[in-house]
Amino acid sequence: MFENLEEINCPHCGANNPIEIVYGLPSDEMEASAAKGEIVLGGCTMSGMALTETGEIIAPNDPSYRCRNEECGRNFGETTL
Repeated sequence: MFENLEEINCPHCGANNPIEIVYGLPSDEMEASAAKGEIVLGGCTMSGMALTETGEIIAPNDPSYRCRNEECGRNFGETTL
């Protein structure tokens, strides 16, 4: 939740400013943000993690973003922990 989303483009349709997918047990504030369409709740569990060559922990099967374009709406990006 700390990236400039306006600089991120959907690899499927090219639209920018995706909605960030947030993982973990949601707080009341997160649920309110999800109801407003500000974030997408990704669930409490992640499907698997890996260590990159640079030492980052990623969850390659859990997307970071959802395209805001209603005609696309696809999820994309790797989640970095």
